[in-house]
Amino acid sequence: LKKNLLTSQALELISLVNSWIPAYLISGLGSGLVSALNYAKQLSDSPTEILTWRVCAVNKIELSEDAAQKDKQALNVHFLRTNRLLLFMLTPLAVFSCFYALDIIRLFFERGNFTLQAARNAAAFLQPLLIMMLLFIPITMQNNLFSAERKLKEAFPYLLVSNLIFTGAVIWGVKQWGAFAYPYVQVVCCFIGFGINKFLFNKHFPHIQYGRAMLDMARLAALNVLALLPAAACTCVCGFKTPFFTLLSGGIVFLAALYGLTKYSGDWQIFINAARQSRLPSPFK
Repeated sequence: LKKNLLTSQALELISLVNSWIPAYLISGLGSGLVSALNYAKQLSDSPTEILTWRVCAVNKIELSEDAAQKDKQALNVHFLRTNRLLLFMLTPLAVFSCFYALDIIRLFFERGNFTLQAARNAAAFLQPLLIMMLLFIPITMQNNLFSAERKLKEAFPYLLVSNLIFTGAVIWGVKQWGAFAYPYVQVVCCFIGFGINKFLFNKHFPHIQYGRAMLDMARLAALNVLALLPAAACTCVCGFKTPFFTLLSGGIVFLAALYGLTKYSGDWQIFINAARQSRLPSPFK
């Protein structure tokens, strides 16, 4: 327990340092860029705080119970189910908001001294940060599994390498390509981390279908991108000048197309059944 606690604190310290480095680097690159980043983070972090962390907190208890009972089958089922539920709920938000990032920023913040250029800067940060919002789901789920199985000490070398790769990459990336490189470096490092974690899962969690969890994310992302195509076409044809009507018309078309696709593919029914079987609070249960 003591070793796991020290490992956890060490990882938290590294993550804290990695959260400071980008802001420090960006603050010296131009006026307004840190503010643009903060505006974008306000929007991208909200779904993570409201949904991902709360649902994963419940799931962490469930996984811990399964691990204590040494029920590997239940552990795999509950890991995959919660991972898929969160992806099903947040992938539409991430895909839609990536395409309409500028309109969303303008709707929420463009008033007073917040200029169109400031909106464009914030939107440039928001798009990759929304991808990160989605990637936080498997990241948090995998961290839950490390804790539930009490494998933090074993996971430490893998997680340490991932964090150090990010530290070096973000310093190099921001110096090479500027402030807007930061969130893209973060996305690339996440995928590198997933590759590193594959070796960890093969060694310590062979009973968890790690590849299935990643394929679920890719599959749902593909469905949402397909559903976005008619919404994007509608936006180009209608050409509303105000962000509100652009988002309203695009959102209606996107959700209608997504509902039809998920009904046809069977993903909608899978989501409903999984939500009813899970421990998620109302209205999901």
